[in-house]
Amino acid sequence: GFKNYAVFRIPTLLVSKKWIYSFAQGRMDTHHDFEGPQHIVFRRSKSRGHKWKPMQVLTKGEPGFICGSMSPVLLNKKTILLMWVEQHDTQDGAESKTTRVFTIKSNDAGKTWTEKKDVTYQVRRKYDRPGKWFGVGPSSGIVKKHSPNKGRIIIVASQSGIEIGSKRKQFSPSHLIFSDDDGESWNVGATMQVKSKEATVVELANGDLMINARSNDYPHRIVGLSIDGGISFKVD
Repeated sequence: GFKNYAVFRIPTLLVSKKWIYSFAQGRMDTHHDFEGPQHIVFRRSKSRGHKWKPMQVLTKGEPGFICGSMSPVLLNKKTILLMWVEQHDTQDGAESKTTRVFTIKSNDAGKTWTEKKDVTYQVRRKYDRPGKWFGVGPSSGIVKKHSPNKGRIIIVASQSGIEIGSKRKQFSPSHLIFSDDDGESWNVGATMQVKSKEATVVELANGDLMINARSNDYPHRIVGLSIDGGISFKVD
C-alpha cells in the first residue's frame, strides 16, 4: 500500500480557511487491531484536497499494541492540538498492557510539531488496573465559541472501570475532557450514565454542548446535553 502501509484507519479531518488537515492511524502489516506496528500519520492540503503535502509520521506505537484513537483540535488558524492514546507492555507481570494519553501541538499549520507530552493522569480517572481501556475521539475536538466558558477546548473520551453512583462499572461510558489554557492542563467533565463510546461533540448556537455516542446496548445512538460548559450532562 501507500508508503508500505497495509491500511489506514480512523481518519479525522480539520478544515480551516486555507488548509485541510488529515490525520489517520497507519497500520504497517495488517488491518487487525493488535498486530504489527501502528503509527499516527498526517497530511495537509492548501488546495482544498487537490494536492497534498508529503505525509508526516507524528508518532510510532509499540508493535502489537494500539496507537490511536486520536482527537485533533483546531485552536486558531495556524495552531493545531492533537491528543491520542498509546498502549504499552508494562513488563512487570501485573498488567499485560497500560494505556497512556499524549498531546502535541503545531503552531505553524502542521509544518512542525512539539515533543509529545504525557497527560494521562490529567484525563484518566484513577483506577487500580491501568490496562483498562481509555480512548479519545475518534473525532475532532472543538473550541467553544459561546458562553459559558468561551474558548474552552472540549474533547470526547471513554474509559472502562470507572465509578458511577458509588459502583464500579466494567464498561466504557463516554465523557468529556476539557482545557481552559490552550491544552496545557486538562480536567475530566461530564460523564454519560450508560455504556457508550466513539462519540462526537458539537456546540449549539446557545452555547450548550451536545454529545452523540455509539452504544453497544441499544439499537440507536446515545445523545447527551451539557448546559454548563461540559461539567455535567442534563438529566430530564
